[in-house]
Amino acid sequence: MPNRSARSRAVLISQLVGYLEVPGGTLAIGPTASGRSHVLAAVAAALSSVETPYVLIRCSEHVGEETTDADLARDLPPATVLLIDDFELASEELLRSLGQHWAAGGSSLCTIAEQTTGDTYDAVLMRALNTGPTLRRTLESARHVQIPALTDTEVAELIHESSPRMLDSANISSIQALAWGRPGWALDLMQISQSDRISVTPSPAISSVRLSDFSLPYLRSAEGLTSALPLEAVAGATVLSEVDPLTLTGARDLIGAVAVDTLLQHAVLIQTKCRTGLYSVPIIYAASLPRLSSVTIDPMRERAALHLLAQEELGLPLSTSDAFFCTRALQRPDAVTSPQAHEAQASLLHRTAADFIAFGEGGEARALLLRAGTGSGALNPLLKARTATVLSSPLAGLDVLMKNRRPDAQTPTERNQLLGELYLQARLAAEVGLSTENPLYPRSDSLAGPVSRAALEVFTMWNDTSSTDLDTERLHEISVTHEVPEIALAAELLLELELVRNGFLPRRDLTLADLTSRIANSTMHSTVELRDIVATVVLAEGLIVFFLAQHARLGGQLREIISRMPAPHRHVLWANHLLATAEALACGDLDRAQLEWGRFEKRVPRFIPARLQMTISHIGARLRTPEAPITSTSAVHEQVFAYFAGQYDLVSPTQQQLAPIGRRSPGIVSSVATEWVPMLTLAQRHLKAQADDNPAELLRVAAALEERELWGPALTAVSTAHEIFTRRRSSANIARCDEIQLRIAAAAKARLAWFTPPNLATNQRTELTPRELDAAKLAAEGLSNKEIAERMQCSVRTAESHVARARAKLGARNRHDLAERLRAAA
Repeated sequence: MPNRSARSRAVLISQLVGYLEVPGGTLAIGPTASGRSHVLAAVAAALSSVETPYVLIRCSEHVGEETTDADLARDLPPATVLLIDDFELASEELLRSLGQHWAAGGSSLCTIAEQTTGDTYDAVLMRALNTGPTLRRTLESARHVQIPALTDTEVAELIHESSPRMLDSANISSIQALAWGRPGWALDLMQISQSDRISVTPSPAISSVRLSDFSLPYLRSAEGLTSALPLEAVAGATVLSEVDPLTLTGARDLIGAVAVDTLLQHAVLIQTKCRTGLYSVPIIYAASLPRLSSVTIDPMRERAALHLLAQEELGLPLSTSDAFFCTRALQRPDAVTSPQAHEAQASLLHRTAADFIAFGEGGEARALLLRAGTGSGALNPLLKARTATVLSSPLAGLDVLMKNRRPDAQTPTERNQLLGELYLQARLAAEVGLSTENPLYPRSDSLAGPVSRAALEVFTMWNDTSSTDLDTERLHEISVTHEVPEIALAAELLLELELVRNGFLPRRDLTLADLTSRIANSTMHSTVELRDIVATVVLAEGLIVFFLAQHARLGGQLREIISRMPAPHRHVLWANHLLATAEALACGDLDRAQLEWGRFEKRVPRFIPARLQMTISHIGARLRTPEAPITSTSAVHEQVFAYFAGQYDLVSPTQQQLAPIGRRSPGIVSSVATEWVPMLTLAQRHLKAQADDNPAELLRVAAALEERELWGPALTAVSTAHEIFTRRRSSANIARCDEIQLRIAAAAKARLAWFTPPNLATNQRTELTPRELDAAKLAAEGLSNKEIAERMQCSVRTAESHVARARAKLGARNRHDLAERLRAAA
């Protein structure tokens, strides 16, 4: 995320204030909902801070009033800055006053709407002619400044500051995608999200919205903008809002040149803020479009879908949102005529259905598979079994697998199919509670090849929830010898996840990309039959990152891996919730952590192994009941959660209590793990330094925590050190703690839009006793301790003590610094 000092609005305000230091006019141009009025208000606040006189005029507020906007602007001294909002509504009298102000050497800032910049600006110039050529020349030479879109971080900050309830990361991401960087749209979308009418998959969109249900000023203004569009343009705008952004040529191919030109003329089809040359119709505009009958809109949707389907015919897969659009638009049986197009459509329907099934959404998948029909070829047995599981039951899925069971495979394709079937059988057997002796459970003695037998061992261990023990030596052997990369990774990630959960750090440098590149390679080249195994590997890696509190360093790599997976839009949702939980815990925000983890639990893939599902559920239970006692000393992650929650009494004072992870752990642990997890070590260092009253060690721990972006415990460690230094009246160290706290809080706020710094010790220290405050004020005036004692009628030693305590509480290095801090606190 960008640093706060480099964000768009802050730069713009500084630029505009600089322009106002010299005579002349400045026009700030922005589209509807871009926050033109807020920009003007921020400029006014900046001028006030440097005591520059100004007059702020909002042209829309003085229509019909006795006092006109021209009265406010008349006969202003040149040193007074004139700020005019809604300049397109300026009266001729105001224009004359503005011309006089410029002629006298004054400066001004005017905001004007972008959608009507051409017509309105020309109209303003025509009216300016009536006041004389000077004003027109000045307007023509005025500085033109475009109001930039908000960054995603600024949108998130605005939403978090304005929302009456906590919003999760998926809601915020959806609002960011739909707001186009416009604060007004973001606020309208925030209101809509309060009623859960913003969908997040397959791409962010607004569900049905009735304007009468909400107070949505910017959506209403968009409605006025789109109300005059002809029907063909309305239909075209609807279609363009439902597909990925296109070039103007691509848009014309999709909906026709006339419709595109009309939408451009009305500024409904606009350029995206992220990619130059691509255009789209914002969802806000689409929500305000008149509702068309299916007779009007369906033919254009169908034509657009057939155009997009041609890409599939060429062997170039459509994006998720375009694929979903095509599956909805091509519903007529005779819509697709050529055999090649029919084959491409069937493939598209199967792929989209598989995405729904992978996340347990059977209703949409069933409709798509029925539409594909029997003419699309035999359904893949794995997809058939997954579908039967989601639509019926795990037993139904097992039955499908049993009827299609094969003893072994020869070709790579057959091998991958068999591995996928073995994985799913092991998962479904565990789900219904079947033991490995049940006939429905895949048996290793029925498998001819060692590749399949080893894979089944891994799948069985992944789904064994009856014991915490693992055959760690066998897992390690498979991880380094198995010829199928996905199986080797599944074995390695199971072993490493159990190591981390039990307090051991795997023998791999997490700053290097070796394992990450192997996982990424599997996500790119793995076949559809192995998608469940790949999803397990990636999710396990995400949990390892979570347990090790490495979200700041490895979160970006995790998202990069996911971007290469099938249905990445769905996987990125659970990943964002997982990383958001880690960030919330890092700040000690348990409410937010509970919210994000709850969303994470609901959005993980449907067929992850039972052991992984149990781990996720166990973490959720701990987050929902953080006060519950920890029953097992080997539950390291529970101790780490307790540490982040400030429940230090639940953290084990020694690592010697940690239990081994498997039946053959002593030898194998030494070969795959070398040390304890860093977070537990840091927590114990923190608590020991706190118990020993060791502020220097507390600050060292805080530095290590800050480096890992663990803001909450870092602030706590510095605050404790501050309290110790205060007791010792060490003013220099107190001031150092102040600086560290402010730096940590600023870094956390720059990284996390929702972060609110806790009540730092600086605020608490200003609560001086009356005698300390009196002594501090006298010292700030320059009186000596003897003079203070005479004024306060106490001994010199008492006066000295009062001044020392006041300096310590305020963190003042000397008496001059004490005076500055008293003025700041006044």
